[in-house]
Amino acid sequence: MPDFTFRFRIRLAPGDRIGFADSLVSLTAVGFPSPLEIHPRNRTHALKDAEELVFRASGFTDEAAARSAAEALQADLKRTFARLWMAADFGVLASKSFIFKAGLEMLREPGGPPVMNDEPGIVTFETRAVRFASVGDAKGIRSMQPERFERVLRHIRTRTRPLTRKEELAFELYSGSFFQTEPRARFLLLFMAVEALVLVEERPDVARKLIESFIKQVHDCGELPADERSSLQGGLARLLGESIAAAAHRLTRERLDGRNYMEKSATDFFRHCNRLRGRMVHGMEADMREVRSTAAELQMFVADLLAFDLLDIEV
Repeated sequence: MPDFTFRFRIRLAPGDRIGFADSLVSLTAVGFPSPLEIHPRNRTHALKDAEELVFRASGFTDEAAARSAAEALQADLKRTFARLWMAADFGVLASKSFIFKAGLEMLREPGGPPVMNDEPGIVTFETRAVRFASVGDAKGIRSMQPERFERVLRHIRTRTRPLTRKEELAFELYSGSFFQTEPRARFLLLFMAVEALVLVEERPDVARKLIESFIKQVHDCGELPADERSSLQGGLARLLGESIAAAAHRLTRERLDGRNYMEKSATDFFRHCNRLRGRMVHGMEADMREVRSTAAELQMFVADLLAFDLLDIEV
């Protein structure tokens, strides 16, 4: 009876590496029918030198089971990287290349295994020898100790859970910041990652009733042109919910209470970031050294928000 394999590749953030000395690592007892294999995309490299890594496991009863397992592993890997203050592109940021079927047949050696596109994202296939091909390849290093990476991943596999859509977007923005060399762009991506995580709640009933009375007054004011009334009503309607900043402060208190960043409490650090963002986007002077140092700390802040339920795991 045939079984199925999943495979996906990731690109570690510039400067990040996982320090396995071997070119292939097999992790057992991680919840799959077979060991989880990790190897460099370029198999001539050791894992500790590789920017692009491939994750693969076999033994699944069908393609749906293989894909479900891969999606669960990706969610756990993202939480692992966040907990270790690392980042990776799981294919969202990668350039896409595609070789048509005729080209794949041309690349197949006589008597050799079939050739599949080495495209970003999860690939599932019937377990057999397969070669992957792509149009092009990607290129101070921080190497994560392999024992540390494996210990944290194994721990997180015992608490596996899917990421919410908000967490997926926030992780993509967080990882995208690692690929930015311009400090202001890096800072703003990270700030957007915080905003992506927040869930805006309604204001108290007393405040809502007051705002609704203002909306009715504007609606009934015949002295205002229709477009002005519509604009004011829209602006007032947005006040029915708490502000993004207030929601972010609440999220910070809930997830990071007791933690410090830049020698500030988590909530004070977010206030600092919010003020700095305001100065940057509204044309006021922002010292580049301040932006650079704040962005570096904000990366850890966002990682901790993403890994909030894993902060008890020692890293």
